[in-house]
Amino acid sequence: MHIKDRRAFLQLMAAASAGMLAPAVLRAQQGMEQFYDLPAFGNVSFMHISDVQAQWKPVYYREPAGQMAIAALGATPPNVSGDALLQYYNLMIGSAQAYAFSSADYAAAAADYGMLGGIAHLASLIGIVKRSRKHAWLLDGGNGNLHSSAPWATADGANAVHHALGVNLGLPETMHIQIALAAEDPDSAAPTQVRGAQYPCIAHNVFDPVKEKPLFAPYILHKHNEITVAIIGQAAHNELFTRDRCDPNAMLNASTGVTERPIMRLGERELQRSVNEVRKKGAQVVLLLSRAGVDADLQLAASVTGIDVILGGRSATPLPEPILVSNNKGKTAVTNAGAQGRFLAVLDLDVGKGGLVDFRYNLLPVVAAFVQADSRMTKRVDEAYATANANLSEKIAVTEGLLYRRGTFNGTWDELLLQAMLQHSGAQIALYPGYRWGPTLLPGATITREDIINQLALGDTQMCSGAMRGRDIHVLLESAAQALFSPDAYMRSEQDMLRTGGLQYRVDPDQEQGKRITNVMVGNQPLQADEKYDVATWGLAVPFESEQAVPADATGANDETKTTRSVESNDTVQDGVTTGKSEDMPAKTTDIMLDVLLSYLRQQNTIPGIETYQPQIVRRKPQA
Repeated sequence: MHIKDRRAFLQLMAAASAGMLAPAVLRAQQGMEQFYDLPAFGNVSFMHISDVQAQWKPVYYREPAGQMAIAALGATPPNVSGDALLQYYNLMIGSAQAYAFSSADYAAAAADYGMLGGIAHLASLIGIVKRSRKHAWLLDGGNGNLHSSAPWATADGANAVHHALGVNLGLPETMHIQIALAAEDPDSAAPTQVRGAQYPCIAHNVFDPVKEKPLFAPYILHKHNEITVAIIGQAAHNELFTRDRCDPNAMLNASTGVTERPIMRLGERELQRSVNEVRKKGAQVVLLLSRAGVDADLQLAASVTGIDVILGGRSATPLPEPILVSNNKGKTAVTNAGAQGRFLAVLDLDVGKGGLVDFRYNLLPVVAAFVQADSRMTKRVDEAYATANANLSEKIAVTEGLLYRRGTFNGTWDELLLQAMLQHSGAQIALYPGYRWGPTLLPGATITREDIINQLALGDTQMCSGAMRGRDIHVLLESAAQALFSPDAYMRSEQDMLRTGGLQYRVDPDQEQGKRITNVMVGNQPLQADEKYDVATWGLAVPFESEQAVPADATGANDETKTTRSVESNDTVQDGVTTGKSEDMPAKTTDIMLDVLLSYLRQQNTIPGIETYQPQIVRRKPQA
C-alpha cells in the first residue's frame, strides 16, 4: 500500500497499534527486531559508515528541498529531493524512511520520530546486524573526525570512540595522512596500518608530494567462506587539507612539522590498474571504498570496469537504493551512506566461483527512538564530553523557525551566520563555502553553545575581513558555480553554492565556466569590477587588497597576529581566482567565529522565522 496522505498514515499506524500511540512509540514497542529485521542473504556481508564528523549524539538533520531545481539532467538521483524523492523511490509519507531521506513535511515528521544517529545508537545497530552476520566487516569511509575543533572531539576521545565502534578497515583521516607524510620512509612499502589509526587504512590515490610514492596500501584482499573480496580505497581527490584558511601559508600541522600537501588525485587509469591487479590475484568481488563524492563515483563507474559496488561517502547525500551504472564490461552499483552517523549501510553478497551472482543493499536510518543506546559507547561519549572546557548546555537564544543547513544556495542556519558576520564586521558582503554538515533545530528550540559549536566545529574557526575588488568577488562566485555545476563530475567540490550575504545574483547552471553568474547586485547597486568592497569571509582564502592580520593559531589560543600579503586561493572552489597589484588598504583583525555568532545570538535573544535567499535561476540552453 502506498499512502500519500501523512495524516491517514498516522491514523492507520495508531489503529494498528490498538491504541493512540505515536509512530516512534509504536516502533519502539515493537522493538528493533522488526524495524531492523534484515533476513540473511548470500555468503559474505559488509557494513559501511561514512562522515560521522564527530557527531556523537543524536541529531535532527533536514535533507535538502530543492536539489532537482538545478539539475540539468532532470529529477533523477542524486538530484532528486523532497516530495519528488518520495515519489521516485515510492516511499510512504509518514514513514521513518521518508523522514530520514526527505525534507517533505520535515518538522512534523521530526516531532513524530525524534532524532537520528548518535554513536551509541549506531553501535547498537551494528550489534543487531551482526547477530545474523557474525563475520561482517565494518568499513569506514572517512571524515569521522575531520577538521573538528569540537571540544569533546580530542584525538584521544576520537580514537577511543572509533576503537569501540569496531571498524575493521577504513580510509585515512587527515591526521593519518599527516602522520604518514611526517614518517614517510622512501625505502619502505606503503603500509595498511598507520600509527595513530585504530584500524588499517587504504587509499590508492594518496602520494608523497616529493617522490609521488604511495603513502598507503591501495587495497586489501579479504577472505571469508572461501571467497576473496578485494576492497580498494579511494580518498577524496579535492578535499581541503588545512584548517586555518585566513592564512593560506600556515603550516598544515604544527605538531608534526608537515608543511607540504600530499598529492591526492582521481585517476581512472591508476584505479583500473588496481582493479585489474586484484582480479589477477583471485578477487571474485571488487568493492571501492570511496570519498570522491556521489557525482564523481557515478562518472567513474561508467569508465572503470571490474568494480562490483562503490561504497561512497563525502556528499552527505544518502541514496535509499543503489544506482546501477553500465560500462563496457558490465554494471557497477553506486551507493552513498550519508553522514553524521545517521545511517548504517548493509551489503550482502551472493558470490559464486565466477564472481558476484546477486546482492542486497539496505541503507538503514539510525532512528534513536528505535534503538537502545549501547551502554559502553555511551560511557565513552560521556567521558569525552566531560573533557570539554565549555558549558555546552548554556542557553544562548531561542529560534521560532526551523534552522537547517542543507540547501543548494542557502539554508536558514546559513542566513543566520551571514547576518552575524555582517553585523559584527560592518562589511557590505559576507561569504563562506556551502558546507553540508550542521544539525537542524526545530521551531521553538533553545539554541545552546553546543548547537553553535556543531555549526562551526568542522570547518575554519576564524572570520576574516578586508577589501576586495568587484572582479574578484565575481570570480569567487563563478568558481563556486563551476565546482557545483561543472559537466566534469571530477571537478565538483561536493559542497553547495557559496553562501552570500549582502549581494544577489542570477545563475545559469548550463552555461560554460565564467559565464554562469550575471546581474550581481550589492544592495541595490550593480557590482562594479574595479570598486573595492568591504567583505567578511569564513573558510575562504580570498584576494584581499591589502596586508591583513591573521591569527598565529587556528584555535584562537594565541592573541598575537602576523601579516601576510594576498595570495591566490588554494580552495577547491576558487581555482580561478587571480590577483593583481593594488594599493594597500588598512589592515583589519580577524575574529573568532564562535564569538561572532555567540554575540549576535545573545543580542537577538529570539530568532524569528528566516527566509532563505535564492538567486534567480535562468536557463538559456534548451533542456534535454
